[in-house]
Amino acid sequence: MAVRAAFRKPLYQWNLMIRDSTNNGFFTETLNIYTSMVSHSAVHGNHFTYPLLLKACASLGSITHGTMIHAHVLRLGLQHDLFVQTALVDMYAKCTYVDSARHVFDEMAHRSVVSWNAMISAYSRGSLIDEALSLLKDMRVLGVEPTPSTFVSILSGCSDSDSFSFWWQGMPIHCCLIKLGLVYSEVTLANA
Repeated sequence: MAVRAAFRKPLYQWNLMIRDSTNNGFFTETLNIYTSMVSHSAVHGNHFTYPLLLKACASLGSITHGTMIHAHVLRLGLQHDLFVQTALVDMYAKCTYVDSARHVFDEMAHRSVVSWNAMISAYSRGSLIDEALSLLKDMRVLGVEPTPSTFVSILSGCSDSDSFSFWWQGMPIHCCLIKLGLVYSEVTLANA
């Protein structure tokens, strides 16, 4: 009886445990907490729960758990939440499922700069610099201001390419940063 009472926690308590384990880097524990929550209580996650779980899946590189979490998101009708969608893009990207990340990105009715950055980073990590640059262009056309993080991702992807590609693709980005006055605004951007 005492064991059952331990699992009868309100959602906010489960979310606190999930948040703490995720923030402390205990990603497997995060998923175990969620499993306990779902299997031993009538509590389901919310828009706060799923980005943390997806971050754990991304950090573990676990596409299996990530797709199961995605199925739960769909079942609960949270697939239109901006934070959940952005976490899905990031999870698929970090698990190297760039096409799935792009599918979620394309389904988003609204995108934050973080959503754009997650997709640009996915392309850059996959050495798909032309796609990353195309998204940067789309982002600017739609009036979304890129952040230094946007450019760090692209420049990192350019530096992973051969020297000619870096010159061809990285130099115009450097010029853009100078024009925008961002080149020396942050240490990470200057280093990139």
